[in-house]
Amino acid sequence: MDAVRQRRQHNINDWMSRAERRVARAVEKGQIDGTGDARTVAQSMWIMVDGLIRTWMFDPHSFDLIKQGECMLDPYLDGLRKGCPKLASRAALK
Repeated sequence: MDAVRQRRQHNINDWMSRAERRVARAVEKGQIDGTGDARTVAQSMWIMVDGLIRTWMFDPHSFDLIKQGECMLDPYLDGLRKGCPKLASRAALK
């Protein structure tokens, strides 16, 4: 079981690294507000997506995964485009 846990952690870390780089590039291009740190933004996205998929896996007929994902992620991304005061205040604490 430890091998499964390690493989999952490796995959999560890999996803997080790619997501952090993409967030940093989006900030550089001015596509999203740069007030939050890339790690926090990426981690928040992972938590939403992972929770969505886990919930759907237990009852795939309870909701449309794609539609629900869009309903969750679109407002989150819109918030990044407009700036997120909570992310900004958290980054200032570091």
